[in-house]
Amino acid sequence: MTGIILWLIIGTALNGMFYVIASASIRGEKVGLNESLGKAFKKVIPLIIIGVLTFLAIGIGLVLLIIPGLYLLGRFALSAIILFEEDLGPIAAIKRSFELSKGHSLEILSALLAGSLLTGGGGLLSPATIVAPLVGRYKELKSLKQNNTPKPAIHWLNWITSTNTSSNWTLHRLGYSPRSLWYWQRQSE
Repeated sequence: MTGIILWLIIGTALNGMFYVIASASIRGEKVGLNESLGKAFKKVIPLIIIGVLTFLAIGIGLVLLIIPGLYLLGRFALSAIILFEEDLGPIAAIKRSFELSKGHSLEILSALLAGSLLTGGGGLLSPATIVAPLVGRYKELKSLKQNNTPKPAIHWLNWITSTNTSSNWTLHRLGYSPRSLWYWQRQSE
């Protein structure tokens, strides 16, 4: 039981680290590994609360014919970024995510899917490639909300290009380049 709790805390903090980096990138700041991990550990409990609440809601939605669960996934996807960027509590971050994502669930789901496909849905860098496209969506939706501007209609496949760009930028900020990843992969064969 202790191992599960420890795994939950450490895993959540490591995942939260990517959200700290994403939040810093929104403001154009650079954040180091120790600083990002420290900030993530400070928000472990709110991140766990967000994870549990959204997991339950999405899980119930998936049981109810899958579509409601996918819809809720798109609506709740910005919660962790909002937790760090706007310094809200977990419930307020979920409500804010629901507010910002209204009418944009499909494009957020597309960004999540494209980010997942970049790493085959798993691997060490998958949190970065999943978080990066959400940063772009968050920045854009927040700006539209602040300016009270309607978002122009864009086909959901267009998000793949912005997702790829965002993910490459995040990997570059983390110190990875396609050449270094290729070299590392060749060395491990």
